[in-house]
Amino acid sequence: MIHDPRCLVSMWSEWSSCSNGTCHQSGTQIRTRMYADKRAAMSGHCTESLEEQRQCTMDCGDDKNSKNKDKQITMS
Repeated sequence: MIHDPRCLVSMWSEWSSCSNGTCHQSGTQIRTRMYADKRAAMSGHCTESLEEQRQCTMDCGDDKNSKNKDKQITMS
């Protein structure tokens, strides 16, 4: 498959913080990217994904070094 140069995209952003996540309850993180030339991408019928979501859970254990646990669930 030949990649259409009109569909060039930026690098992915960093993952967002865990929204709506609480102790042991799932939340969501999102990262995005953009078309380098949105007008050209629209005329080129580009279908590259511009957003990814993944599930995240706040680990609220007794461990002082506990961190968010992330698990990718969806790409949109």
